[in-house]
Amino acid sequence: MITDNILIDELKIRLQKYRSTLLQLKQVNEELTAANKKLTKSEALKSHFISHIANEIINPFTVISSTSQTLIDIDVCDLQIVKKLGGFINQEASYLDFQFKNIFAAAEIESGKAKPLFSKRNIIDLLKTIIEKYNYQAQRKNITINFKNLTKKEKLIIVTDNEKCSLIICNLIHNAIKYSLNDSKIEVTLSELNTQVSISVKDYGEGISKEKQQIIFDRFSQNLSFDTMKKGAGLGLSICKFYAEMLNSNLLYESIKDAGSEFILLISENTDNITTTSVDDNTTFFDDFEMF
Repeated sequence: MITDNILIDELKIRLQKYRSTLLQLKQVNEELTAANKKLTKSEALKSHFISHIANEIINPFTVISSTSQTLIDIDVCDLQIVKKLGGFINQEASYLDFQFKNIFAAAEIESGKAKPLFSKRNIIDLLKTIIEKYNYQAQRKNITINFKNLTKKEKLIIVTDNEKCSLIICNLIHNAIKYSLNDSKIEVTLSELNTQVSISVKDYGEGISKEKQQIIFDRFSQNLSFDTMKKGAGLGLSICKFYAEMLNSNLLYESIKDAGSEFILLISENTDNITTTSVDDNTTFFDDFEMF
């Protein structure tokens, strides 16, 4: 015989299950709402990124096209004018190439196809070549790039992926120039710390606010502020972070708003990971990764 007490106890059990189910549904609904907000934000960022990067590609092409046409139309050859116009073409071609490499790198990472290809490189020659490539861009803002070799060595062989390591350093120097004030300096410092090689890129420019420091390694973070006054697709630092971890290295930073930033790439020993034939230190930067 079913008594009233039994019925009441059964109702209590069912009510408890009902409340538990409602709580679970509420949690699932909150998770779905949060995921939907992230998806909406992500789609907005991607749409803005596509629009922004289109300009980043079209504008250099326009400058290259118009400047080269000006060169063709010059009647009297003035070497100074030719060199100046050639400098514009060189600068825009370099910037365009740099952006393409970041886009291709991001696509490779997104597809899961990014893999390291380790070989030996003279990091001193590599750094000198990269700095030389960026000197013209720096000079346009009257910025001096100082290279400090604290190792006191003429040759320092490391094992790394040349292409990926090069792109990390390019992004760090490119950003240092972009966010530095006119008439300032950038310091690129090479040193050794036990079994690691340290490459520091320090500027004395705008710095990064505490709020933005939380997102600087996110993809499209340049676009989170929808700041179209600054060139860039917002991919660079996310690529740097991913590549650094892939190369068994660390990317650290310290930044103070309005006082500048310092990014430090700590390259760890990878002697057991050589997958390509070693090359001598006469090999220049961008073997099959030409900038121009």
